[in-house]
Amino acid sequence: MRNHYPWWKWLIIAVVVIPGLFYALPNLFGDDLGIQIRGTRGATLTSSDLAQIKSLVDSSGSLYRSIRKDDRGISIRLTTPDDQLKVRDLLEQELGNRYTIALTLLPAAPDIFASVGAKP
Repeated sequence: MRNHYPWWKWLIIAVVVIPGLFYALPNLFGDDLGIQIRGTRGATLTSSDLAQIKSLVDSSGSLYRSIRKDDRGISIRLTTPDDQLKVRDLLEQELGNRYTIALTLLPAAPDIFASVGAKP
């Protein structure tokens, strides 16, 4: 049996399907439980703030996947909902009104996808 379609039609299909699959992959990774911390009234967070927050999370005994600082604030990835609530309560108690603390879901996709614009 012979292939009835010319090669250029197969090429067009491949050019559409392969990038589509790549950009759909981040959705397969799901989300991690997280906490986002930002400075109130436009205040920026420093590396000393990151160290203070990391020591508070370590002292709580909660299991976390990562603590990262980016241009918008600090993100903490946690493993269980109980740890998420426990860390949030501790941070609100210790940090006071200087920071906005929010529960969130953070994308679990590897950073390579975000670097090329493939976000869930």
